[in-house]
Amino acid sequence: MCTNNPNCKCNCQDLGQIYFLDEIDPRGPQSNYIKIGKISPNDKGRSSLDRLKEHQTGNPRQLNERYVLETLADVSKLESILHNSFSTRRIRDEWFITQKGNIDSFVEKAKEINIALEEEIPLNQSIKDFGSEEDKGEEKKSCSESEDLHNLIKNEEEIINDLNQRKKLIDYKLRLYGGTNLKGIEGISNYSLSASSTRFDERKFLADNQDLALQIGKNKVSGTFSLRKMPKKIKNNELETLKENYDSKRKLSESFQMIERNSESEALHLEWLEIHKNIQPHELQKRSLLLKLKSLTGEYSGIENICSWKRRKKLKVSKSDLEIHNPSLVTNYLIKSQPVLKFNLNDFRPYKF
Repeated sequence: MCTNNPNCKCNCQDLGQIYFLDEIDPRGPQSNYIKIGKISPNDKGRSSLDRLKEHQTGNPRQLNERYVLETLADVSKLESILHNSFSTRRIRDEWFITQKGNIDSFVEKAKEINIALEEEIPLNQSIKDFGSEEDKGEEKKSCSESEDLHNLIKNEEEIINDLNQRKKLIDYKLRLYGGTNLKGIEGISNYSLSASSTRFDERKFLADNQDLALQIGKNKVSGTFSLRKMPKKIKNNELETLKENYDSKRKLSESFQMIERNSESEALHLEWLEIHKNIQPHELQKRSLLLKLKSLTGEYSGIENICSWKRRKKLKVSKSDLEIHNPSLVTNYLIKSQPVLKFNLNDFRPYKF
């Protein structure tokens, strides 16, 4: 039985865990740092104490387990949302700064997010069931419930669009820091080249090998869920100008390097982190509303004037399917990507604040 819910009848082996660890310095008082990590349900036989022992290696301060939250939700998603919710207090990776060791705000936020994600579980299952079948070829009439959900989603979308635009403005201001060359800012941002990768060109393979595709492929239901009459993103002239300036700078720059941060770049970074944090509850709410609307759509191909969810069987061939049948043919349909210059903006603050 779940410790979080005495009425739960689940198999507790399906539970994930979010754990909270802090440190005790043998030469002084308890530190103000807290580590928030996860244990997935498939980590059979492992516990938060096992993780504590692993993290203890190489750490001169004694680690102490403060709290463990068990969950039926996607524990990786729960951890990610929780981390982002405390971006302004994130030191690095899974470590956060507390107010004199008080972790109440972290625990309460974890419980709040967990309740929202666990409430989505039956919705996710019904959507998965509907999504595995073709739609019935007609749209459902709208009703007050679907209209209310649609309006609420549009409201969340407007808020998220505004926040993302403000966040992007700061992003480009930081990209343009440092004169003519591309420069990262110590503790705030950096540039890197992505590794090259390969992908299987399924579309070209299907076009070139129809008979073979019918032999080795599988018919799978696929579809796209989309909303109608959504608010349009408002063009921001300042952002467009910053983008143009950055693109010009990127073309002319022959290298990238790091520069020291200053009070101005720190203030911009903090503002970016605040917006990043504030987006989280709206993203979570929008996600929940979308799941409800999708579940309400059910077996239909959409809801009139509100959404579309057309699902049809399509022939699919994966790289592994072809490798089993004709490994030598696979190389003809692999597309290799070139390294891409990436701007990385820290979603944490590894410096004093």
